[in-house]
Amino acid sequence: MKSKPPISAELREKLDAIDQEVVLLHFKWTYLKQLFGSEKSVAIVNATAPSIFSVIEEAMFNDILLTLMRLVDPPKSKNGANLSLRNIAADLSDPELKQQVQLLEVQIRDKAKDIKVWRDKKLAHNDLLKHLKKSAPVPAIQISELTAALELVRKAMNLIHGYFSDTTVLYDQCITEKDGNALLFLLEYGLDCWTEDKDKKDFGRARKLRKRT
Repeated sequence: MKSKPPISAELREKLDAIDQEVVLLHFKWTYLKQLFGSEKSVAIVNATAPSIFSVIEEAMFNDILLTLMRLVDPPKSKNGANLSLRNIAADLSDPELKQQVQLLEVQIRDKAKDIKVWRDKKLAHNDLLKHLKKSAPVPAIQISELTAALELVRKAMNLIHGYFSDTTVLYDQCITEKDGNALLFLLEYGLDCWTEDKDKKDFGRARKLRKRT
């Protein structure tokens, strides 16, 4: 059996750190899809607290975009090194692996070019001309481009994992118990109880709950 190539302690530390970022990014993406990715889920949140959920949706989506863009930052900025795919690729000693990861990183940036404009003009800075409506509008984020970029991130990370440890990380199959689906169940359950109480004109349960809150 062919042994896997060694990995330096410094590269292992950086790889573990960026792996945590990619794992968390996919958890966030999963939660966003659970809460706002279907007609049923949107109907449930809109029937409960639409104002706060609209803020939550925007905050979650923006955070996902920012996290993705950090992964394709240059290896270094004026303030120091960045934890990014280009930084990781720079430390890969195998020329073929380095080239493959670098090519995928370029493809990710291509898929995320509109996200970069969004990040630069809206999220990271308040572009004055945009707010005064004297410049072209920020391009709409295409979900197909975002999902394609995430797929390329997974492919790049698993190329590295496969090279050093012969493993594949199923980033897009992350599962937790108390997730968006659990929240939707409780919201729908509460709506059903509220509907039942209204039909019966029995608001004792609601009054009891309001006293506790």
